[in-house]
Amino acid sequence: MAVLAREVGIPARVVSGYAQSDSTQGVFHIIEGNAHSWPELYFGNLGWIQFEPTASKPIIVRPAKSTQIAD
Repeated sequence: MAVLAREVGIPARVVSGYAQSDSTQGVFHIIEGNAHSWPELYFGNLGWIQFEPTASKPIIVRPAKSTQIAD
């Protein structure tokens, strides 16, 4: 996805880390099998946005935009 985005002029990077695992009493146990990479694309005023093109991974849940003004 990062390569395709770059081909059409969208800045993109590949990020490596760990996918979230199951938790036991609020503690996450991360193992080698949780290693994962995903693309981030850059969009003007939005900044770097994560995408999950891997079919076996759940979609990314994005928080709703807040309409409150910070103090």
